[in-house]
Amino acid sequence: MQRKSLAKVNLFFRGLSKRSDGYHEIFTLMCKVPHLADLISVSLSERDFFSCNKSNLLKDNLVTKSLDLFRKETGLNFSANIHLEKTIPVQAGLGGGSSNAATVLTLLNELQGSPLSKQDLMQLGSKLGSDIPFFFCKHAAVVSGTGEKIQEIVIPNYQIEIHKPDFGLCTKEVYTNTTPQAKPDPETLLNSFLQGTPIPHNDLEAAAYKLRPELLQFRKKLKKSYNFVSMTGSGSAHFVLCKKFATITDFL
Repeated sequence: MQRKSLAKVNLFFRGLSKRSDGYHEIFTLMCKVPHLADLISVSLSERDFFSCNKSNLLKDNLVTKSLDLFRKETGLNFSANIHLEKTIPVQAGLGGGSSNAATVLTLLNELQGSPLSKQDLMQLGSKLGSDIPFFFCKHAAVVSGTGEKIQEIVIPNYQIEIHKPDFGLCTKEVYTNTTPQAKPDPETLLNSFLQGTPIPHNDLEAAAYKLRPELLQFRKKLKKSYNFVSMTGSGSAHFVLCKKFATITDFL
C-alpha cells in the first residue's frame, strides 16, 4: 500500500502557558498542505525492513517507532517493509515526521483489517508526538491543550506558498526560549481566518529569530513581495498566502 504523507502549516500559533512538566499549552489553527508531501509504501514481509531516500533519516525515525508501537498496542505479530520517499524538509515546522508517523499507523491498520478506530489511532499517535493526532484529520483543525484537543473545521480555500532557508531549527530549543504571552486573543485570530481576513501571528517567532538572527532577514525579504508572511510551527520555514498553488522554494 502506498500513500502521500502531507505537510502542515500553523496558520497561527499561540503559546498560552508553560506547564510544570515542560509542555506548553497551545492554541493553533493547523491545515494540511496538499502539494507538499512525502510518499510512504508499506507491505507485509518476512522481516522488518525500513528504507529511505535520505540516509540520515534511517536511524531514530518515527516510522519505525510507529511500527513497534502499533504491534505493541494491537498484540499482532507481523513484519513490515516500509519505504519513505522524503520531500518535506526536516526542522522546518512542517510536521513531516509527525505526518509520516500518522500515515504509517493508518497503513498498518488497514493492512491488518482496521482493528483500531480513528480515535484509537489518534491516541496511539499522541504517545509518539503531540502533532501526530492532527494528521488523522481531513484538512484543518483547531488544536489546543498540548496538542491532544482537536476540533476539525472548514476554512476558506487559502492558497499557500512555502519558503524555507537553507537551515533548520530545533523544535526543543525554540520552545525552551519562548515566553508565553497574554495577547493576542486566540479566538480573534481564529475568526480572522474563518472570515477570510487572516491575521499573521506565531508566538514562536521571537525565539526563532533570537536563535537565528538571519531568519529575521529572511522574513523581511519575503515581506518585500508578499503582504502575508508568517513562520510555521517552530520554523525555519515561512509561508505566504497568495494566489499560487502550494509549493516549496529553497532560498539558498
